[in-house]
Amino acid sequence: MNVAIFRESLLPYSETFIAAQAASLRRYQPTLVALKRLPNSVPLPVPSLVLPEERGLPAGGMTAFKLFSQVPRRWDKLLREQQFSLMHAHFGPDALWGLPLARRLALPLVVTFHGYDVNPTQTPLSHGYRYYQARRGHIFRSAKRVVAVSDWIRQRLETLGCPPSKIVTHYIGIDLNYFTPTRRESEPVVLAVGRLIESKGVRDLLQAMVEVQRRIPGARVVIVGGGPLEEDLKAEASRLGVRAEFTGPQTPEQVRGWMERAALFCLPSRHEAFGLVYAEAQAMQLPVVAYAHGGVPEAVRDKETGFLAPTGDKVALARHMITLLGDEPLRIRMGQAGREHVQRHFNLQHQTHLLEGIYDQILS
Repeated sequence: MNVAIFRESLLPYSETFIAAQAASLRRYQPTLVALKRLPNSVPLPVPSLVLPEERGLPAGGMTAFKLFSQVPRRWDKLLREQQFSLMHAHFGPDALWGLPLARRLALPLVVTFHGYDVNPTQTPLSHGYRYYQARRGHIFRSAKRVVAVSDWIRQRLETLGCPPSKIVTHYIGIDLNYFTPTRRESEPVVLAVGRLIESKGVRDLLQAMVEVQRRIPGARVVIVGGGPLEEDLKAEASRLGVRAEFTGPQTPEQVRGWMERAALFCLPSRHEAFGLVYAEAQAMQLPVVAYAHGGVPEAVRDKETGFLAPTGDKVALARHMITLLGDEPLRIRMGQAGREHVQRHFNLQHQTHLLEGIYDQILS
């Protein structure tokens, strides 16, 4: 059976998990369907269909599609040729554009909510996000199944009015064949990987590193990722006198390389639906230090695979990092426990098998 995996744009490096999940399907044949292709898209391991590239648009066609849900005939013909059985949209706002396509083809729609799409305080509130907020209830009513990437997201969806009977919690999972450690750290590196926005807590990490580097002079922090706060955070590190390396965006291979070198992973996010990067770090046998916020306690077991601090408690962050950097046997023990935790709960092949079960239920 053919399944259309819908994303408005294909596909930023921060969303390699979508491509990995699609590629791991076994009983369903996936095609990534989108409205545009990003210039620096992640390599796609499955077939893709960017509708305007294939059949173009009549004058005003995209406006008519987005404002009035008018699907161009040439798109309709192309999609019918694919003989899809189901459409799976990732992110709530994308479901707004996937829904008219699914409805035109009489396909059941599955929507996965990942985090920012259930955030009532999303800032800045763009016109597009406001429109999505106004139409979110329509998505809840129209979708056959609503997938939450954590129980925390499930609770947020229920609060926003999604019928509980439609929601299923499903962890996406990671490729344990890819995220497999081959060696351990040779230097006291604290690693953070994430978009450089306020909610990811990198500023808190830099401030905590002041005490870490006072107590452990050889320690340094490596921050992987880009974003609007990059220059501001570099200035903050300079002001604090923290030894910090900002690498900018990196490929998945480069991220994995940094995980090989690091002693621990710390991303004190203040808004995290789940955080696959925590599972990736644990799969690489890195103990994790983070805030006990949102879905993070579902990904990281406090005092077993890492340490979770109260949100905003930078003193606790520093204390936990100092403890781990100064105790190699503890790092090894927590790292091994983290790998076992991910193997039990977040194995991509097993999780995708469960996803196919969700598809089966919808189509039965």
